[in-house]
Amino acid sequence: MPLVRTLGVGSEAAASAVATYRRTLEPAGDPDEFTSSLLVYGMPQLTFWFQQTVGALGCQVQPEYAVRSVDALTPVVEWLPLDAAFVINPAPQNPTLRNYKMPARLIRVRISRPVGQVTRVQLVMAGSL
Repeated sequence: MPLVRTLGVGSEAAASAVATYRRTLEPAGDPDEFTSSLLVYGMPQLTFWFQQTVGALGCQVQPEYAVRSVDALTPVVEWLPLDAAFVINPAPQNPTLRNYKMPARLIRVRISRPVGQVTRVQLVMAGSL
């Protein structure tokens, strides 16, 4: 009788790679603010989830990514826009979800609140295979 094992019948062992970043942000000023960066090297499926819980007007967000650092003396991360900036829905029961496929090393989000408005945004950034 033959011995049947998963490694002997055409399947392969695989591990799922996932990186996540979860924060509640309250931009303190009117200029743009940035989240911390998330390392997503080798995880090209990028997901951004936003839910605004405070504020009558939707804030503007822009996902950004980096694939390299520039300047040989002092390396500085070169951030590029992943998508055009967009306004998220201010209703807490209607979160905004965006998915992208990009072989990035780092991702982050640029957040701009409406001028003078107190704003609170819940955010999840994730990278996966």
